[in-house]
Amino acid sequence: MDRNRSLLRFVLVSLALLFLIANLLSPTIEYSLIFLVINQALLGVGGFLGSPNRVFRYPTMKSFFQGILWGLMIFVVNSIVGSITITIASFFLENEQIRKMISQDQAGVVSLLKTGNPPIILIMGFLLIFGAPLSEELFFRGFLISSWKENVGTIRAIFLSALLFSILHFYVLQFPQVLVSGILLGTLFIRTKNIAIPMIAHGIVNALGLVIVLIQL
Repeated sequence: MDRNRSLLRFVLVSLALLFLIANLLSPTIEYSLIFLVINQALLGVGGFLGSPNRVFRYPTMKSFFQGILWGLMIFVVNSIVGSITITIASFFLENEQIRKMISQDQAGVVSLLKTGNPPIILIMGFLLIFGAPLSEELFFRGFLISSWKENVGTIRAIFLSALLFSILHFYVLQFPQVLVSGILLGTLFIRTKNIAIPMIAHGIVNALGLVIVLIQL
């Protein structure tokens, strides 16, 4: 347990320092991509070292399609939550303010995709569809839920890991969507006891989101 706490502290402090450095330096597109790779590497290594060996099993064809179906379901739920969030925000904010907040939430991804640089776009696409699902599911579900559920219970562990998951995305208007996604992915992990299934679902959600962003460019 002390090892897990130390590992969690190391990853969170490293991510905080990385975020601080990135904002102080106002990095170029290339350095922004490097920071993103380091971010995912920290989560992936931390998740790998902290997750019990039993959380990963190669998915069967049935569980593979289960991951795809859950990914589609989470994407639909995300869309509904996003619409509700925007509707509620419209009572307090002007439409231009809402559009600006959405743009700010998507700024990191959009700026990299708008470069027109094929290698950068390919790396970004790979990170979104494969890298992020692998590293984030290992860390937030495989490591955190597995570590916390013994102390705080399964439901609280799912919620707390989802809360940290959404906080570390640094979104404002899209915060509720990421929180709900984290809860659903955590639930899927607990139901299947196999981190590979949430990874597949997460990849589907990110792939569909990437398609929509590309269409809107």
